[in-house]
This record gives sequence, C-alpha cells and structure tokens, in this order.
Amino acid sequence: MRSMMLLLVLSVMACAQTPKVPMSVEQVLTLRSVVQAEVSPDGTQVAVVLMVPRSLVESDGGAWRNLLLVPSAGGEAKVLVGGAAAVAAPVWSVDGKAVYVLGRMPQEKSVRVWRIAVDGTETKAVSPEGMLPSAFALSPDGGKMALVVTPAESADEKALVASGYNQIVYEENAKCAEGVMVDLGTGAVTAANIVGCVYETAWSPDGKSIWCTVARTPTVDDSYMEKDLWRVDIDFGEKFCVANVPGKFGVFSVSPDGALVAYTAGQDRNDPSTSGLYIVDRAGGTALMLTQKDFNGQVDALCWKDAGTLLACTSFGLDRAILSISVKDGAWGTQSPSGSLQATAISLSANGRVLVSVASSATHPPEAFVQQVGAGADATPKRITDSNASLANTEFGSQIAVEWKARDGLLIQGIVILPVGHIAGQRHPLLVVAHGGPESHYSNAWLTRYSDPGQVGAAQGYVCFYPNYRGSTGRGSAFSRMDQSDNGGKEFDDILDGIDFLVQQGWVDAEHVGITGGSYGGYFTGWGATRHTKRFKAGVMFVGISNNLSKMGTTDIPNEMLDVHWLKTPWEHRELYLERSPITYARDSQTPLLIMHGKDDPRVSYTQSLELYRWMKVKGTNPVRLVLYPGEGHGNRRRSSQYDYALRMMEWFNVFLKGANEGKTPPMQPTYGELPPAPAAK
Repeated sequence: MRSMMLLLVLSVMACAQTPKVPMSVEQVLTLRSVVQAEVSPDGTQVAVVLMVPRSLVESDGGAWRNLLLVPSAGGEAKVLVGGAAAVAAPVWSVDGKAVYVLGRMPQEKSVRVWRIAVDGTETKAVSPEGMLPSAFALSPDGGKMALVVTPAESADEKALVASGYNQIVYEENAKCAEGVMVDLGTGAVTAANIVGCVYETAWSPDGKSIWCTVARTPTVDDSYMEKDLWRVDIDFGEKFCVANVPGKFGVFSVSPDGALVAYTAGQDRNDPSTSGLYIVDRAGGTALMLTQKDFNGQVDALCWKDAGTLLACTSFGLDRAILSISVKDGAWGTQSPSGSLQATAISLSANGRVLVSVASSATHPPEAFVQQVGAGADATPKRITDSNASLANTEFGSQIAVEWKARDGLLIQGIVILPVGHIAGQRHPLLVVAHGGPESHYSNAWLTRYSDPGQVGAAQGYVCFYPNYRGSTGRGSAFSRMDQSDNGGKEFDDILDGIDFLVQQGWVDAEHVGITGGSYGGYFTGWGATRHTKRFKAGVMFVGISNNLSKMGTTDIPNEMLDVHWLKTPWEHRELYLERSPITYARDSQTPLLIMHGKDDPRVSYTQSLELYRWMKVKGTNPVRLVLYPGEGHGNRRRSSQYDYALRMMEWFNVFLKGANEGKTPPMQPTYGELPPAPAAK
C-alpha cells in the first residue's frame, strides 16, 4: 500500500511540474477568440460569438463563428449555434427567451436573420427569403425588425450573365444597400426609401424611429468618408439627416429616452481619426462635442448608462479604459480603469446593473468579462469565458510598454515582447512589426496573430517591437495628423529612433534587425528594405505599397488617401509621391525581402507588390521572393493561406537574421506540419 501511495504522489507531482511550452505557429492557428458579447435584459446571461478556426479535417476557408450562452455569474457555456456556422451581431429578445443573430447556419447557403430560443427548442429564420441582409435591429417591443439589405440580382440580370454578358462596369455595377422594415407578425415589408446607401441601423427606444448611417454610393471610399446619420420616423414616414458629418464616421448609440444620439467622428474632413465624441438632438441641429479638440484619446465603443450618462470604451495610448461621461456637463469618470485588461467592446443590461466587455491581455486573446454597475457594486471585471485551455501550458515572453524620445523630442510609445527565457544583458535579433493605417494603433493587449510574430517570435529567440509612430490613433486628433503630407518621413524616423532605444536598453543586436507589417505596415517594410536598407537585414512585406503614384490609381479608397494622408494631389506633387515610394530606392536595396499579397486585394492592388518585386529582380543584388494568394483580399482569410504565410514569415527571418540553413533562400514551399486539435473551451 505504501508503494502504491508513493507512486500516486510521484504521478501527481509529475503532472503538476509539466513544463510549459513556448508558442508555435501551429498553436496560433488554433486559437479562439470572443468577438462579440451581449448581456441579456435581466443581466443573468451573456450571448457570446466565438471565432473558431477551422481544423485540418474540414474544408479550407475562414474561421467559423459560433454562438454560446454563458451565465453572467460564471459557469458552463451552452452552445446555441455550433459547427460550420458563421453568425454575428447577437440581439436579445425583450423577454430574454431568444437571441437574434445575423449569419449563415450549418447546411444553409444564404445569410439570414435567425431567432434562436435559449432553451434550444427553436431556430427560425425571420428575415424574408431572397433578401441579402448585412445589418439588422430589433424594435423595442420585438414586433418589428429594421433590415439593411442589398437588392438581389434580377431575372433579367441573371439571364444576361447566363448568356455570357458578365462584364463589370467598374464601381457602377455595385448596388446600394437599402433600409427596410419587416413586421415579424405579418411578414409585411416597408421600404425606407432613403436616397443613398444604408450601412448600420438602430431603433429609437420609444419604437417610433429608426436610425441609420447613409453614404452617397456603395464604394468603400464613400463608406469611409461620406457617412451621415439619418432618422426615419415610423408613424409619419418622415426622414431626414440628423448629423451631417464632414469626414470619417465611427459608431453611434441612441439614448434610452430617444431624445439624443451620441456618435464618434473626425473633427473635420482631414482628420484621420474618429476621436471626436458628439451628441445631437433627435431633431437635428448643431452637434455638441463632448471631447475637447485636444482630447488625447479615442472612443472606440459606446452605450448609454442612463439618459444623462454615456459609457465609453476609450483608448489612451497603449491602454484602454471604460469611462462614464456626463451629457450635461461633459465630466468624465472611471467605470473600469485601464490595466492588464484591454476592452474593445461593451454591453449593458436593460436594468443597468451588469456590464459585459470583450477584452484581451498580454497572455490571452479577447474573452468575455462581467462587472457590476451601481453604488456599492463590485466593479472588478470577472472573466466568464476561457476559450483556449492550451494557453495555461504556454510559456510567454515578457510584454513591456516602452516610451522613447524621437529625434525632434516628441515622446513615442510602443510595446516590446522579450524572448522566452530572456537573460538580462543578453542581446537578440529584432523583429519590428509596423501597424497599418496609419490610422490605427497597438494596445498593450494580445498581439500574436498569423501575420504578427508576437509570442511565436519570442519563442524563437526574437525581440518583437510594436511601435505607435506619429500618425497612430489613440492619442487624439493632433497626434494622428502629425504624419500628413510626410509619408515615410518623421513617422518612420520614430521607428528608427525606437530601434536605437532598444539597442541602448541592451535587448537588441543592431546588426540583426528585421521588419514586417501589412498594408501601411507593408509600405513601411518596403520603405525600410529600400530607403533605409542599411538598417534592416531582412523584411517580410504584406499587402504593401511600393509606388504611391500607381497606388492612387488602383486603390478603392483614393479620396481617403488624399484627404487624410497626403493632403496633396499626385498631379501637383508627383515628385513627392515618387520620392516617398520604395521603388525609387529599389536599386540601393541590400535587404532580403519576402513579399506576400492577396491576388484579389481591392485596397492595395497586388500589382504594388509585383512592381517592387520586378524592380528588385531586375537589379538582382539581394534575395527577393513574391508569393500571391489567389482568392485572398487585403489580408488572408482562409486557414491554409494564414498557415502558409506564418510559416514563410518565420522561415525567412530565421534564414536571414539567424543564419539558419546557411543563409540560403528558404525552399519554395515551406514544410507544412499538422495543426493540433483545439481543446474544448471552458
């Protein structure tokens, strides 16, 4: 008996001492994340949309989005929609007995709005068959639904295509999405007849009005730069523009009494960010700006706590906080302070007592959290989902917020992930990860994805550096404007100064620096590999810009580029556009460059990558490779494309920064392994 007890004790000790394992590319491809979380009216349950990557035994494609029901007090999750489904935008019924979602169910071919009973007894399509909804909102009494639908192809149009007439009249073939109201009892459909293209929609709490954002045309450019806020009255059919927004539009939310609407937007036509928070009366008029012009943050999500108070999920540099804002005097207070959790979305129960947020940290992707609201309530966020059990056995590199002075004295912020097992005084190769936009920013949150090395880089001995150079959002409108008309100028100097700072800290080997990024981060990668080739020993460029002149002529957002980035037309400033283009310096490049691009990218045409590849190939003095992904756009959606990208990225850096494979160019095809099965979520 004693020997049996000893064996049992040794077995338990062995399990308890199981060593943690650094993160691999394969593990990243299995990670799940909460993308939306909506609390029930009584605050007892949370409808959670969980992004679930496809396994290798499934057909290739994008991740599934399942619907879970989680008790707000914590406990076992119930799967309402699982498997090969892709649902989004959960909305609770008034009585809390059902959840409505937009999406495609398993075995279904079309997107519909579905009503799902929380007791599992019914799943029913409630949007009219044949309509193609992109957004919806449920009326306060649950009897009606506002839908944003794209007109289906007519019989005549189908006949023409069948006869071979499938030509595309560029930017004119696309159809405007329309706003309609559906009576869920009778099925009757009423058109809003709004001139323009409808995008988001919401009901007034009194049930008498529908609010929506409207743009002039269905082009992506207009969806960025031309959205206004409209109200349509149900009783009288009156419709008019409540807020004419001069530039970029963010998010909006209608007050509980229906008297006001709050929204975020740029302060003017040239504002790259949506840092302004405004309120406007339902009758329209002059909007009141609740944030000052020098506000040094950005509101990312909104909801109303009561008729006089807003809750705002707000970015301040590297951190995020949930704040309360008084509509009366504009006073700001803390609802949930910044810290290790970085919230990106919020939902408040109808009784105003339970607040749900979607938040991530340095050691986990986005999960659902719950906290109590009100006097004497415990406002500490409590995690109610655990979507990735494998992370409990993962060894992480330390993630650190850093700040350095640029050469002109401006303070710049960023995030550093040190290698797993880093020892003080030890220097490592560096991977600079430049964000896109440039109107975006990194928070001190989860940073590892298929195209962002993060903890995978840390596992393989790299320091990973995420700089928020001037022009980034999250620090107010003025900061986001600092790079206008200066693409690749001081904004890129901020990164070079950041590298020097990391070298001074003793973390980085200055002779072994790589750079990567997508979109504008891809532009930075090409810029670093050409104009600043002496600073970078390797680069991995993703959906990036190589020629600013031809980019203006091939992108679907030319007005956005002109109005918030360049501020100067290419025909008046041709020399500047070319001087700030990587192709101009391609002949000087000594940096091995791997270029990857979606073949069907409408934002940055794959020809941008082809241009830089061809110029470097003709010059022929440094290794260059171009990989195109058929069917992919501005970023890879399919599991196979993401896996291939991640493997190629790390192989390229390992060869040219660490000397793996004796510095030879990696083989044409990476070595594909097997993705481990994802453990069940808790």
